[in-house]
Amino acid sequence: MVSTQLKLPIADSATLEFLTSSKYKTHIRKNQPSLIVDDSELIFYRKRIISLTKEMFNAEFKNDKIKGFFKEYARQLIGYFKDIDTNDVIQKQHIPTDDIPKEPINPTVSPLNITDELSLIRKSVSVPGLDNFVIKKTQNKGRNKLIVPQIIDVNLRDPVFKLKGINR
Repeated sequence: MVSTQLKLPIADSATLEFLTSSKYKTHIRKNQPSLIVDDSELIFYRKRIISLTKEMFNAEFKNDKIKGFFKEYARQLIGYFKDIDTNDVIQKQHIPTDDIPKEPINPTVSPLNITDELSLIRKSVSVPGLDNFVIKKTQNKGRNKLIVPQIIDVNLRDPVFKLKGINR
């Protein structure tokens, strides 16, 4: 029996997951290493991980594989930080909801009274005549104004964001 380590792209691994027999799936799962890191391992290797990370920030890489992992990790974190900062800037521009009253405008009318009134009102059905078939051309002047979203220029290089979220 030949043991092969399968390192496949996402599409191939999805194909294997959904289109293989259950017997072969168990064989594949046994041969693939687990991607989950235990908390006990993180605690045990914590000082070595921090030391190696500091070395990589000083451009001292042990090998190219570790360098690639570090660059991908840093790219993911930078994208995460940019998303958080952009969301914070956009949220500061919105009107706070504290100004909106939480009570109904007319407290004397209860929701039950409104539904009773609506159910008792009968709508008259109009029968279309020949006058309704005439097509009238009217211009919509200011009726349907299109609200276009604004493009916000967010300065993500602002010094405020450099140390945001760091506990000292």
